[in-house]
Amino acid sequence: VLLYAAVLMVLIFPFDIFYLSSRYYFLKTLWRILLPLQ
Repeated sequence: VLLYAAVLMVLIFPFDIFYLSSRYYFLKTLWRILLPLQ
C-alpha cells in the first residue's frame, strides 16, 4: 500500500519538486523495498 501511495505521489506532483538527491534517495528506498519482494 505504501509503495502505491509513493508512486501516486510521484505521478501527481511534478518532478521539479523532487530534486536530484531526493529522487535518488527515493529510488534507493524503492529499490530496497522491491528487492526482497522479487
